Amino acid sequence: ILAIGGNRIETFPKSIGKLESLQILVLKYNQFSTLPESIKTLERNGTLIYK
Repeated sequence: ILAIGGNRIETFPKSIGKLESLQILVLKYNQFSTLPESIKTLERNGTLIYK
């Protein structure tokens, strides 16, 4: 399980693509639209939980 907090895209690691291999991704974000496409793909797969 990976938890990421913050409201700025700079808080993400540069190798954001590796997040797709995780089963559960917990994000704490103010604007979901600011997330990279690889994260949006996780949401479509039903593995993304964000507040």
